[in-house]
Amino acid sequence: MKSSKIFFLVILSVIGFHGCLPMDDFQFPKVEEDALVVQDTVYRDSFVWPDFSEPTDPNLDTTWTWMDGFYLEVFSYPQNIGSSNKITFPWYTQGNPMNINNPDMKPEDGWQFAFRDFGNSSRVVPMPYFALYNSGQGMLKVFIYNAQNISTSYFLGNIALKVGPQIFFVSEASRAKANQFDGWINLEFSIPNLKLPFESESTFVQVTLTGIQESVVSISSSQ
Repeated sequence: MKSSKIFFLVILSVIGFHGCLPMDDFQFPKVEEDALVVQDTVYRDSFVWPDFSEPTDPNLDTTWTWMDGFYLEVFSYPQNIGSSNKITFPWYTQGNPMNINNPDMKPEDGWQFAFRDFGNSSRVVPMPYFALYNSGQGMLKVFIYNAQNISTSYFLGNIALKVGPQIFFVSEASRAKANQFDGWINLEFSIPNLKLPFESESTFVQVTLTGIQESVVSISSSQ
């Protein structure tokens, strides 16, 4: 398992996520009349699952359900080890695109639990996250909680997976709304034919999240 993960990481480093992102998001700024829209990267990090080795870690429980209750318990920065924080699910969070009547996330609509990492009483994570998969739609939804209160215009997310012998790369970045400096970041990836539940020993997931800050600069011209 360790050698296959190393091989997978080598492939990621060769391909590079920057080459997979849309050119407009990172390279040539757009010119609109007498204004220039400048885009700066203010945050970038990668989340790896599973990023823990304890076989009893509660995040490995494939029977976990996202349908129970209004809140979930997470162990993340800036909390200390042993301290937790209760947060609302995305569909109960004000300002989140999923906070609508009858959000598309229910088991009867074909959604299954894929993976999660909320930390635990002996391990904190920078940003808690979980993912749901719909085999009928071929859609993977990844929800990342902005525990670091990253202030940005929007987020871009890329994903790569190794599930058993299969390797999946999504070439198009998922764009997500920045929700009032915190809250959930919703990413969606079209990935057909994933087999669930994931086995932690044969699965490797890497999500790369980038925060993009847009600012408008006026252009003055002299005659």
